[in-house]
Amino acid sequence: MKSEKDQKDDLFSMRVVAKLTGLTPDTIRVWERRYGAVSPARTAGDTRQYTHAEVGRLILLRRVTALGRRIKTVATLPDEELQRIIDELEAAATPPETEGGPAVGGDYHRAIVNEYITAVRAFDAQRAQRLLNRASLLMDPHEFAMKVVVPILQEAGDHWFHKRFTIAHEHLISMQIRALLIKLIDMTSPLPGAEKILVTTPSGHRHEFGVLVGALLAASRGLTPVYLGPDTPVEDILKAIEMSRVNLVLLSVVRDVNQEELDSLGDALHRLSDAAEVWLGLPADHAANRLAHGARVFHDFATLEAALTQRVS
Repeated sequence: MKSEKDQKDDLFSMRVVAKLTGLTPDTIRVWERRYGAVSPARTAGDTRQYTHAEVGRLILLRRVTALGRRIKTVATLPDEELQRIIDELEAAATPPETEGGPAVGGDYHRAIVNEYITAVRAFDAQRAQRLLNRASLLMDPHEFAMKVVVPILQEAGDHWFHKRFTIAHEHLISMQIRALLIKLIDMTSPLPGAEKILVTTPSGHRHEFGVLVGALLAASRGLTPVYLGPDTPVEDILKAIEMSRVNLVLLSVVRDVNQEELDSLGDALHRLSDAAEVWLGLPADHAANRLAHGARVFHDFATLEAALTQRVS
C-alpha cells in the first residue's frame, strides 16, 4: 500500500506531462475537455495532476494521431486498442525520406537510422533530435531501443573507426540518445509490486549505453530499473544494494582492460555476487568472461530481454 507521499510523487504537473508526451498544454486540455481522453485529478487550487497511466495514454494518443487518426475517433478507445491500431498503422507506414529521397521497398527503421546519421554528420542537431523524438513516440520502447538506438550506436562507431566522425559528432549523438533513453525509462510504468533492478557500470567503465538499453528493456517489461549512471565504485554499489534492497544488479563492461583492471573487476564481481544476483553484459571475446565470479553473462540484448521477460513471468 502506497503512502500519501508516494501517491503524490506519482502525479505529474501539466508542465512535466507536456515534456514527457511531446504535446502542448493546450492540446492536452482540448483532448481532455472536448474528447474525454483523460480525466486528471485536481488539487485544491484546481491544478491538473496526471498519473503514470494517463501519461502513457497520452503518449499512445500522440502516436496514433501522428499516424493519421483523428483524435475524436480514438480518444475514448482502450489503451490496448490504441496499441493495436498503432501496430497496424506502423506496419503499413511509408518509410521517411532519406538523403537520396524516399526509401522504397526498404527497411523503415534503417531509413530512420540513415536519416539521423545524415543529420548528425551535418551537425543539424535540431533535425536529429526531432527524428529521435518522433521515432520514440511512434514505437514501443523495445522496438525503439533495438531497431533504432542500437543500430545508430553501431553506425556511429563505424563512422568513428573510419574517421568519418569527429569527437564532436560522437558527443552530439551521446548527449541526445542518453537524454532520450533516460526520459523513456522514467516514463515507463512498472507493474504493481515490480522488482527493482540496480543498473550501472563498474568503476573505470564510462560506456553506459549498454546498461541504458538494458534498463529500458527492463522498464518495458514492467520492472523498475534504478539507474546510477556509469563508473560507480564497488563500495557505492554495495551500499546502494543494501539501502534499496534490490536482489538483482545489471552491469556492463565494454572496453578492454589490463591485468590489474581485470583483477580489480574480478574482485568487484565476487563481492557484488555475495550481496545480490549479478547480470553482466560483455562482448563475447572480452577477457572478463573467464572471471565472472557468480555473475550471469550476456553477450547480446536478445538474450538479456528473454531473461528479463522470464523474470516477470
